[in-house]
Amino acid sequence: MYISLNGKIVPAADAMLHVSDLGLLRGYGLFDFLQSINGTPLFLADYLDRFYRSAKAMDLDIPFQSDILKQNIFDLIKKNNLSHSGLKLILTGGYSEDGFTPTSPNFIILENGIPPLPSDYQGYTHGVKLILHEYLRENPLVKSTNYVIPIMLQNKWKSLGAIDVLYHKDGFVTESSRSNYFIINKQNVLITPSKNVLHGITRMKTLDVAAGVLPIEIRNMSLQEVLDAKETFMCSSTKGILPVVQLDDYIINDGKVGHFTKVLMDKLEILQKEYIHSL
Repeated sequence: MYISLNGKIVPAADAMLHVSDLGLLRGYGLFDFLQSINGTPLFLADYLDRFYRSAKAMDLDIPFQSDILKQNIFDLIKKNNLSHSGLKLILTGGYSEDGFTPTSPNFIILENGIPPLPSDYQGYTHGVKLILHEYLRENPLVKSTNYVIPIMLQNKWKSLGAIDVLYHKDGFVTESSRSNYFIINKQNVLITPSKNVLHGITRMKTLDVAAGVLPIEIRNMSLQEVLDAKETFMCSSTKGILPVVQLDDYIINDGKVGHFTKVLMDKLEILQKEYIHSL
């Protein structure tokens, strides 16, 4: 496999950073992640726009213009020749003499194959479980490399039969550790939080496909109305729309995947296929 390191594609075994990088010493860095299917990175322009916004918010300079960065992505995809992969763009604070002051950022693109789901996987047909955790990310609008809390909680949620965590703070739900969150209430209104969440690209596309299917509200979403919801689901670049039927010991919709969740799952899949075929 090959990796792109500061604009040069090198064998993965030869890709190295010095230990003085602030990404290692202080956790100062950001990333973004998208899928590539048959050589086509999905919704690339949207992901690059967010990546540049995140870098600006963290006062980091991406060392390439977007057209050069885009070409670097396509060159890496061609070099690795994977039919279905995940691309992770990483920007660190760079090498620091005093271990605190950022310098010239290091920019990395990792690509890894995404294997097909096991034939007996039932998450999309039967729904999944999350655990609740009171927490608010330090900078929710930025996809930073700080994943301390979910990594610490990983053994806990696995022991409880869950696949991830759902954050809430002061009575309001925000997001999962790697996904945005939606509910459909008993009035058949689609709701997703407006504040203290990452503006996910799959979140944006879900809102696009939901237009005309359901009324939409983007606003604060209380924990109680989540527990009382008719349907709930999470969404991300790798998961698409994944139904959630249990939060801790609370069962949603009698533990069944809801009608509107299924409709939106299908519509999002169609949108992705149309995007690939349009290029």
